[in-house]
Amino acid sequence: MKRPLMRILFALVALCAALQVSARDRQQSIYMFAYGTSFNDSTIYLSTVEVVKNATLEQKTNFLNNRLSYSNAFKQFLDVKYSGIHTTAVFFNVKREKLEKMYLKIRRDTQKSRTMRLVEVPASDFRFPVLATPNVSNDNQ
Repeated sequence: MKRPLMRILFALVALCAALQVSARDRQQSIYMFAYGTSFNDSTIYLSTVEVVKNATLEQKTNFLNNRLSYSNAFKQFLDVKYSGIHTTAVFFNVKREKLEKMYLKIRRDTQKSRTMRLVEVPASDFRFPVLATPNVSNDNQ
């Protein structure tokens, strides 16, 4: 009799812990741009800064969930349009001014470099995809 009761109790505790973890994430609008590079020809690709609505951020760390999906979308775009193998990353912030400051710093440093070529990808060519999000709390700060 004690074994089934312990198993049920353990399952309830595990279920509560799983629900608590998902409650730590929240949806909010963020600003984001993508950075890509091709090591074969020393080219840097920058997308424009754009708003991404309902992005999921981890409550405790403010880190973007699905950042790999956003990065892979830009990588696939570059691989098709500019052919070759590219390495990509995304930069994000909840404040547009802070992100634009980072964008301008990367752009300025790349333009100063004599070995790197900068290609700015216009918003008409690339937009971040809208990702399906699970049910999370919608606390905007």
